[in-house]
Amino acid sequence: MFSETQIGARLAQIFNLTRKTAVVTGSAQGLSRETV
Repeated sequence: MFSETQIGARLAQIFNLTRKTAVVTGSAQGLSRETV
């Protein structure tokens, strides 16, 4: 069993990771658009 704090920390970690990847992929798409 996980405690609520552990679950919250894990969710925050996943959320930060997905946000970072979204920013990276978004900027990569923007760069490729500008290059083409």
